[in-house]
Amino acid sequence: MTYILCNGLSTTYQCSLFPCQFLVITQWNTDNPKSHVLEGFEYADGRLHVPDDGRYYVYMQMYFNKRPHNNNNRVALYADNRILLMIHKDMSPEQENTGFAGGVFHLERGEKLYVKVIGFNTKIWLGPNHCYFGGYWI
Repeated sequence: MTYILCNGLSTTYQCSLFPCQFLVITQWNTDNPKSHVLEGFEYADGRLHVPDDGRYYVYMQMYFNKRPHNNNNRVALYADNRILLMIHKDMSPEQENTGFAGGVFHLERGEKLYVKVIGFNTKIWLGPNHCYFGGYWI
């Protein structure tokens, strides 16, 4: 199983300007003792490289910070340019929330898995116990 946690800085990622939308999250920490890059996966620049053709269970979890107003948070897990999973959280003021998504997909060798912010004004808490993504061959 490949499992990568966010960095240990517990930083906040906020996308509030249009050019910031659709950015790949690259703040993953493969050096964390709880992170594992196994089964032939390779990690570079926020992306997991799929080792072989086959069916994989892929997953992600994101933790959304509270805001002083209603907000709409969206992130997606991609395989190259194809959306596989999406977390969409409409949240009331001062609410925090965690979203998880996972599923089985046929992936091809060389495809790159990555998480991207796709919602305008999304605020994510990137603590190592809050956000992660990964996958494994089944």
